[in-house]
Amino acid sequence: DAHHPLSHHGGNAEKIEKLIRVNAYHTEMFAYFLDRMRNTNDGDGSLLDNSMMLYSSGMSDGNGHNHHNLPTMLVGGGSGVSSWCVVRDGLGSSSKIWGVQSAQAPAAYESWREGSVVTRPNLTMAEGLATGAGFELPLSIMRESLDEFVLVDDDAIGDAVVTMLEHQHLLLEPAGASTLAAALGNRERIAGRKVVLVCSGANITRAQLQSLLDSR
Repeated sequence: DAHHPLSHHGGNAEKIEKLIRVNAYHTEMFAYFLDRMRNTNDGDGSLLDNSMMLYSSGMSDGNGHNHHNLPTMLVGGGSGVSSWCVVRDGLGSSSKIWGVQSAQAPAAYESWREGSVVTRPNLTMAEGLATGAGFELPLSIMRESLDEFVLVDDDAIGDAVVTMLEHQHLLLEPAGASTLAAALGNRERIAGRKVVLVCSGANITRAQLQSLLDSR
C-alpha cells in the first residue's frame, strides 16, 4: 500500500498499523543514511559534521490535514541558531539573534569568538548543548550573522527549568530552558524589547527533574 492513501486512514486500525510500519521504515532509512555520513571522512571530521539536514513532514496528521506540532529533526554539525540566522537573513528581517551555550561546554562559543574551530571540556548536564568542539559549517554562518552569543552556567539553566515549570506549567529539558536562563541573566540588556525565546525540547527524565526540584 502507498503512503499517501494510508495517511488518510479514516481511523481504520489496519491502515493505521500499515502507516506506522511505513513511517518506521522511512525513519530507519534516514538513520542508516546518517550513519553512513557519520562514517564518511570529510576534511578534519565526518560528512555529517559538515552538514545540516532537516527531516520533517508537512503534516503531523495526514488524515485530518493537521499541520500543528510538526515532527521535525535537525541533524548534523549545525545548530538551531544557525538555522534561525539563515531564515532571518533570507527574510530580510531586522531582528537580532542571540546564541546560548552552557558555560560548562563552551566550545561553540569559543569557536565563534576566536573565528576558528576549537575544542573545550564538555562537562554540561544539558545534553542538547553537550559538545566539545565547534564545527566549520555552523561557525561560518554564526560568524557572519549571529548578533550575540551568551554563556550561562548549568546552575542557571537548572533554575530556568524549575521557573518555567512553576510559572508557565511547561516542562523543558535543560537545553530547552537555556534561552530563559540567558534572558533572566540579561534582564537589563533586553528591557523594553520584544523578546522571543526558543524553548525547544522536553527530553528530561524523572530523575533529572527530581534532582533539579530537590536542589532548589
